[in-house]
Amino acid sequence: MKIARIKPAMPELISFHNQLLALGNIHYQSSQFFKRHFRPVLKKNPAFIKNLHNNDKLKEIAAGLYSDLTTLPSLRQRIEQLGDYYDLEFVRVSLLAMKGAPCELTDAEFTEFCDNYTNTLYGFCHQDVHLSLGYSMHTHDLFALYATGGHAREQGFDDDYDMIVILDSSDPDEIDYCNKIVGKMNSEILKRGILPHHRFADHFGSYVVSFAQLSDHLGSQDEEIFIDQSQILSSRMLVGSSKLEQKLQQEIISPHIFSRGREYIDYMVEEMRSRHTETGGEHCNDIKECCGGLRDIEMLLLMYKAKHRVRDPLSRKFLHRLAELEPRYAEEFRYIEKHFNFIKNLRDIYRLKVAAHNVINREYLPSVAASMGYGDDDKAGESLYNHFLTNTEKAWKIINQLVENIKIK
Repeated sequence: MKIARIKPAMPELISFHNQLLALGNIHYQSSQFFKRHFRPVLKKNPAFIKNLHNNDKLKEIAAGLYSDLTTLPSLRQRIEQLGDYYDLEFVRVSLLAMKGAPCELTDAEFTEFCDNYTNTLYGFCHQDVHLSLGYSMHTHDLFALYATGGHAREQGFDDDYDMIVILDSSDPDEIDYCNKIVGKMNSEILKRGILPHHRFADHFGSYVVSFAQLSDHLGSQDEEIFIDQSQILSSRMLVGSSKLEQKLQQEIISPHIFSRGREYIDYMVEEMRSRHTETGGEHCNDIKECCGGLRDIEMLLLMYKAKHRVRDPLSRKFLHRLAELEPRYAEEFRYIEKHFNFIKNLRDIYRLKVAAHNVINREYLPSVAASMGYGDDDKAGESLYNHFLTNTEKAWKIINQLVENIKIK
């Protein structure tokens, strides 16, 4: 790479030199998680390689691919090109992150294209089921698909896709029809190297659940019901109507979560503390599970959602709102947001440059530190690691303070 960095003497070769540098950096400083999307992009869209250093042009190429979907002659071609669009956008936003763009920007751009992909994929798979069966069922105004997990929190670069699918019907034929749609969606999502996950399928043996099933299940006294309550409370609608969202709030969230708010919060507090007691600090390098890590921030926000009875996504906007709803702790919530951005940025770049793991290895931090503005000298990785330890320790103290002071009427 040192030889490759030498600029050519002939000006007309500079653009090719830039392409070579960009490609070399990607090859030597990216993870298999990133390359899983990058390789098919180069194979199908060679023009991409000419613009690796030009993100605006990459965005233009991806937008063109998405807008051309309806002009393709067959449904199979549309579904395949939609997958290509996802890969193109994944690579584009990843390159932004590795160049040092803040995670607030990359999360927003990732969420936008992923929402586009999911909505469009649902429409295409609905058509596919219709064509394969030879008949259609009117389920459009009865069907709702919700993201949970990272995508519901408007965060990018997860390698799984948590979903809840609700049908406002108990008709077995309609449920079977919608299960076929979701099954086809799962198959296409898997082709992107992402694992679709349906937690409620484990309970009901079906991707699609009815409001009645959810109500009966969440009304139980099972000790781990708070996990399913959290899935519902953190969900964000991707497909469906405002009428169905309102019904979810009125028939599921209000009676089974908000009305049991004190009980739910107590469970969450106990879970948070027992998790750290059992591990005894062994997860100190785990960005997600360490004290003051991403999991603790998520659980803290869920508790405050239950307290204030709000449906906001677990996003930065909600942290801003909490600073207004809890003026006494505004500074604490602002620190949590700052800390969240720091560890989320660290996690994203580590996944893209090293491996899609939550546990960081100090040996591989120098390249991550370079993308995060720590420089590229020998001490950059160690400086980043020390900041990680210091910041998470302070965040854990603040989270404990906020948990201790949560009061619900």
